[in-house]
Amino acid sequence: MKREESAPNKNKGDKKQSLKDLKSDVYKLAGVNTTKKLKLLRSEFKSLDLRRKSNWEIALKTLSTTSSTKQFEDWRQNPPEEYKDLFSEIEDVSNSYNQSIEEGLKISKSIKEEAKDLQKTSDDLSNEAKKLNDDATSAEIEMRIRNKY
Repeated sequence: MKREESAPNKNKGDKKQSLKDLKSDVYKLAGVNTTKKLKLLRSEFKSLDLRRKSNWEIALKTLSTTSSTKQFEDWRQNPPEEYKDLFSEIEDVSNSYNQSIEEGLKISKSIKEEAKDLQKTSDDLSNEAKKLNDDATSAEIEMRIRNKY
């Protein structure tokens, strides 16, 4: 295969941007026009060697992610009308669920306190029953001793 034939075929599968396009996209997303300003914009850009294309790709990816996140947050703060009712309903259900959880926790706490009280009463009654049993046993022994003599 000739060299001239392989070069065009090589570029067909290559969808990467040129360095010039990368720089343009990064500058546009960052809202700056120099590498110095770009490096001042974000601390993670300070260590990038912007003579390398791979570092421009990193900057583009970082800014694209940040831009997407910001767009989503803006959209979430002010959603279209068709979503406002849905979001309101979701919030109502969420609040109701949170109230149910709080009520459940209060009931659980109350049940635990009642269980502690019942355990204490049970221990007291058990001690009293043991004492009565000991008294009854002592009385029976005394009665047997008296009857024997």
